[in-house]
Amino acid sequence: MRILKRKFLTLFLSLATIFAFSMNANAAYLDVQTIDLGDGFEVVITESNYVQPYASTVSKTKTASVKYDGSTVGKFYLTGYFAYDGSRAIATDDDYSATGYSGWDYKNASSSHSGTKVSGKCTFYKGSTSKTVSLSMTCSPDGDIS
Repeated sequence: MRILKRKFLTLFLSLATIFAFSMNANAAYLDVQTIDLGDGFEVVITESNYVQPYASTVSKTKTASVKYDGSTVGKFYLTGYFAYDGSRAIATDDDYSATGYSGWDYKNASSSHSGTKVSGKCTFYKGSTSKTVSLSMTCSPDGDIS
């Protein structure tokens, strides 16, 4: 009976450990920053980190929600993909998307990566009113993205 209890406890702890690691495999960490541009425009930047433990890869998505006179006129999404090994890091890919709202549109959206940095920009416009937003991120050798 004691051996059966010990085997059951070992199995339970093993499964609990596997479950705990799998739950954190794609953990997302959010950060929000609001910037008042002073000309009727405001940008709310949201950051989401996606960590792959033990894989030495990490990605981050930054979202710039552009507001004009309190209403959201567009969103620009920039995603950076990075590899790191503790002594160096490199940006491996980038991606972007954009959406205009309430009659606003966008143009000149782009993204790029070089070295440890991913950057992108997008211009939202309606008639003669426009605003360009730029986002960037850099990865450290330890996988921290700023």
